[in-house]
Amino acid sequence: MKGKLLLLWLVLVTSCVFGQTWVRHLEWEDLVPAWEHNPGANAYNVIPAVDGGYIMHGVVTIHNYVDEYTNVFWKVTESGEVVWRNDQPTFDNTPMTCLVSNGINKYYGLSSEYHRNILYTYDAQLNPINSIMIDSLLTNGEHIQFWSMIAVDDGLVFGGRNFLEPFILKINYGYEIEWSRTFHELESSILNDIKKTLDGGLIWSGDDNLVHMNSQGDTLWVYRTETPVTSIGSIIPKTDGSYIVQSSLEPYQQGISQFDSNGNHIVSHPYILPGDLVGTGRYFTASADQQVVILRATFDTNPVWEDHGMMHKLSPEGEFIWHNVYQNNHNSSDVGHGRSPMIIDDQGYYTLCIDPMTIIRADENGNAVSNEDPSYDTPGIVSVQVYPNPAKERINFAFSILPRSGKISMSIYNLRGQLVDQIAIGEDARQQQWDQPLGFGNGVYIFKLLDCGDLLYSGKFTIIR
Repeated sequence: MKGKLLLLWLVLVTSCVFGQTWVRHLEWEDLVPAWEHNPGANAYNVIPAVDGGYIMHGVVTIHNYVDEYTNVFWKVTESGEVVWRNDQPTFDNTPMTCLVSNGINKYYGLSSEYHRNILYTYDAQLNPINSIMIDSLLTNGEHIQFWSMIAVDDGLVFGGRNFLEPFILKINYGYEIEWSRTFHELESSILNDIKKTLDGGLIWSGDDNLVHMNSQGDTLWVYRTETPVTSIGSIIPKTDGSYIVQSSLEPYQQGISQFDSNGNHIVSHPYILPGDLVGTGRYFTASADQQVVILRATFDTNPVWEDHGMMHKLSPEGEFIWHNVYQNNHNSSDVGHGRSPMIIDDQGYYTLCIDPMTIIRADENGNAVSNEDPSYDTPGIVSVQVYPNPAKERINFAFSILPRSGKISMSIYNLRGQLVDQIAIGEDARQQQWDQPLGFGNGVYIFKLLDCGDLLYSGKFTIIR
């Protein structure tokens, strides 16, 4: 009973701003039923909204007898304000990994597993309009699973595999097949990444191939891996018609390879992400100035985790320009799990999503931009945001507009009013990390922010181990 009561406090958690930067935790905790003790909350995609701002997509997982998933969508303005949230439970499909829009009034989501690929259509507020099983459109005994989906002017293009061979499919917005193809003659076993090209065609990568096609699905050229390239990953089409590709190089190195517009290999350069013997990354794209940006995947428990970084900017020659990290919690902070965890605008600003359900906007140097919420720029107003909440071991307190007395402190009490800990807050502090002392039990605790003993702010947080 006590555990259920504690979890009910989750409904009190609201969207918050971490310090004075555009790092926003988006509310999802109220979607968790009282009996659930170990929910999953994973960020997946962030894309431009059709009416301005951003759509962030995440998935909440409830571990019942069978995992149940809820796709959650937030509309976020360019200044970070949450306009609305739309949540949609699914009970028989895998999480949606791809989300795209037609740029006008609709969104399309893809939930994909082998021989069961569901395409969802939504309106501008992410309300469901329609869903179809793409497999039912095919009539030649295909057994498909899609990894990628992109929107083109007149429809959607999907890439994946048919049995163990690369497969590509285009449908129009009326859900009719325009063309499809299985690549029996290639060494690759799957189509991993697909992008639009400057000439209106498509370029896609498999493990062992880079393939350029026209808009009618005809193959224009094929690159087959050869020394020093051992495999092909994500693709960046450049403005001059050439391509930058994430690759694996001999001997066992991650690399950046460059190809001309005809698919000829020009040069490859290895790179190593900070803190790693071999660099890895979940997302590989181009910055506004045609450099390379990599979002790192899951972090390990290395004691110098902050040195690894979360987002990295490199030159096409593999030289590091900068790297940054936004949440110092390597056990739960991972970049978005979908196919579009980051977008980059023409001014070079980055908008990305990370766990747990957090959206970030960063400048061209990778630093989270200043908070533009006027309520946090008003002199004399003190606010404290607490995250994560509920917490297991470590809690962060983010402050705004603290007095300059130099005698700011925080006292923490249990619900019986007993003082259980005190924290000294540095002058002009924006954030305070608090490691719970040994012996702290589950429950709700009260904190009070004090200036020379006078109350500035009070609030609550929950500990659930």
